[in-house]
Amino acid sequence: MIKRHVLILKILLLNTLNFSFGQENQNIQAYYTYINYGTNQKYDIKLFTDNTKAISIFNKKKRDSVSINEEGESVNFNKEYYDEEGKQFFIDLNKQQLIFRDFVYDGEDKAVLVSEKLPNLKWILKNETKTVGTYQCYLAELCFRGRIFNVWYYTKINTPFGPWKFHGLPGLI
Repeated sequence: MIKRHVLILKILLLNTLNFSFGQENQNIQAYYTYINYGTNQKYDIKLFTDNTKAISIFNKKKRDSVSINEEGESVNFNKEYYDEEGKQFFIDLNKQQLIFRDFVYDGEDKAVLVSEKLPNLKWILKNETKTVGTYQCYLAELCFRGRIFNVWYYTKINTPFGPWKFHGLPGLI
């Protein structure tokens, strides 16, 4: 079964404090909605970036913990590990480091911090454009950890970051 993941750009807001396209220090805020159709999980994502660092904060939208499959033959109860701080992903380009906050179950729900080397993402830039809101965006494709991701990025906002672990494109995802 193929699990579908959709990242929808909900609103793009730019923090105008200390920001202009010509300045060295860029502070950018972007807001997304993420939907995982395989698990029916929905998140609001806030992305905060400067030139070398970014943090994505995933805040889960409320959903039911009981579901019935399409044939009505089984009932699933879902235990979800989550708190008000949510999942967070921090990227530091200078240190080539990714630190993220996730959840595990070890007799009780626990939030954990994981640190790893920043993955080297090999994007394939496509010759396809799409208008997202008022932004002329370009398509990029990534095969990462067994999944294929297609994202739209905007080159006029010169930051290599996007939500989650995404980085390395010539514009904001």
